Amino acid sequence: MNQDIYTYLHQLQQALQIQQATILSLEDQVRQLQEELNELKSRPSSSIGKVEYKFDQLKVENLNGTLNIGLNPFSTKGQQIEDFQVDTETLKVNPETDTNPDFYQGILQEMHRYLDEEAYNRILHFEQEERTPLDEMYRQMMVDDIKKQMEHRLPYYLSQAQSYEGISTDPDYLRDLIIQAMKQDIDKAFLSFIQHIPGNFRKE
Repeated sequence: MNQDIYTYLHQLQQALQIQQATILSLEDQVRQLQEELNELKSRPSSSIGKVEYKFDQLKVENLNGTLNIGLNPFSTKGQQIEDFQVDTETLKVNPETDTNPDFYQGILQEMHRYLDEEAYNRILHFEQEERTPLDEMYRQMMVDDIKKQMEHRLPYYLSQAQSYEGISTDPDYLRDLIIQAMKQDIDKAFLSFIQHIPGNFRKE
């Protein structure tokens, strides 16, 4: 009988020791979680709204009179078409294209195709070139920002081109030339944004 009591008490002691160890382990885990929670609370808070505000305030100035990221598309008065890095020094617009909806629509369709199908790879190319990786959110914001300006900026290209003499007034040739200029300006806008983006916007 005494042996049975001794065995029972020994087993009870072992169970209590295991329980005590478990309690200590749980207390230690709770303490660690509390420390992590306090650390998170002490960090500066951030939100998507704040990030978007910073994105909107990022001033990329030298975009050659055309498309801007993070800027009002109507804030570039006085800039000239000579800033295009394409052969547009003698560009002249056929007046018929000013009122031809098919002419406008053809350019817009091609530019939206470019933004939907090619712009993403262009951004990745510039990220690698500048060794500045971005989060996916910023890539999409860049493309969306340019898309918003397409329809408003096309008349700018045409109106600025009307003062140039000596170029063919063939609408198809003019369409291709304007598309080339717009694509180059989009690429320059992407590159300039990546070159000027603050370090805290970059992907870790």
